[in-house]
Amino acid sequence: MPKIEKPDQVMVKIKYCGVCMSEHYDWSTGQEGGSFGREGMGVVTEVGENCKRVKVGDRVSGPFYGGAEYVITDERNCSIIPETVKDEEAVLEPLGCLFSAVSKVRIPDICIYLICQHKHTTEERDSLRGF
Repeated sequence: MPKIEKPDQVMVKIKYCGVCMSEHYDWSTGQEGGSFGREGMGVVTEVGENCKRVKVGDRVSGPFYGGAEYVITDERNCSIIPETVKDEEAVLEPLGCLFSAVSKVRIPDICIYLICQHKHTTEERDSLRGF
């Protein structure tokens, strides 16, 4: 079992994790005992002495390795999951993929026009052009 080594770290017991397309080859040729997974979701089981925001028992998700039973990560990497969100819905890998895709796409002017429907100022519409 891993151990907290720095005062701003937390231990998370992983419950769910995502699998990225970049892991597909490794997954398809995986050997017994191999581990995969990203952007884990789990429950905090231990916190370092400097942790103020995250508490033992908090359900968290974040950009930390999810392919192990327990992981150590910095408190700043943890997003506390609201009670209204189910555990299986809190895995961040799909959301990360969407953000990555959107950051690479340029929205055509006609789409900006349709989205805005004249409800926004010219400056607000122009700010969308950077996508």
